[in-house]
Amino acid sequence: MLLKELLIKNNIKQKEMAKELNIDKEHMSKISNYKCLPTPEQAKKMCNFLDCNILDIYNKKEIDLILGCKKAKRNQDNNLYYRLSVRLNKSGCNCLKQENLNKLGYKTLKSWVLECLEELQGRLKNLKK
Repeated sequence: MLLKELLIKNNIKQKEMAKELNIDKEHMSKISNYKCLPTPEQAKKMCNFLDCNILDIYNKKEIDLILGCKKAKRNQDNNLYYRLSVRLNKSGCNCLKQENLNKLGYKTLKSWVLECLEELQGRLKNLKK
């Protein structure tokens, strides 16, 4: 059963659930319309609030996306690759907009992350000395 159907079945409005989950109405609308996924904590609260199972709302692939990638995957070059998820506030999200990254000389978000990782690796190397 889908989220909207569960809300209708339980005679619950999106804004009621948003208030219960302590998230804004716009974000609740995006979740209800499957434009974004809830965080793991929000998904648990949704299930508790609606007295349902997560599989009543999302399919297995979507649940994997909510919970994040637990295992690293090897690619053809035999390196391990991780899918990272982070929560950012609005100003953090604005900083990572493509136009802002371009102003700082980064072609992609990936290039910025990789540069940050190289810096972190260098700092860790210096700590070991």
